[in-house]
Amino acid sequence: MAEKQEKGMGSFPQMVGDWNWKKLALDFLNFARNQFMASFEAMTLVQNQTQKMLTTFISQSLSTQEEARKMLEEWMDNLKKELDKVRSLWESNLRRAQDLFSEK
Repeated sequence: MAEKQEKGMGSFPQMVGDWNWKKLALDFLNFARNQFMASFEAMTLVQNQTQKMLTTFISQSLSTQEEARKMLEEWMDNLKKELDKVRSLWESNLRRAQDLFSEK
């Protein structure tokens, strides 16, 4: 009499039916979200440091005109707005993708 072998916790699924495709997709989406957010936070940190450096440089320069300062502030404001748009688009599209695979 053949005994039924039990799968170990770390066993690789042998058949296509063994895969939980929805969980796999959600895990991938969570991984992608975490990687994007980590990269986005690093990019935001670099942007903030660049803004501080340029603001300091312009404020300490004797030959700097007020127009250059205004231009820098406008440039940084526009950059922040666009970064916020990118983040919100990414998050909303990720939420939509996760809703496709989540069980309700």
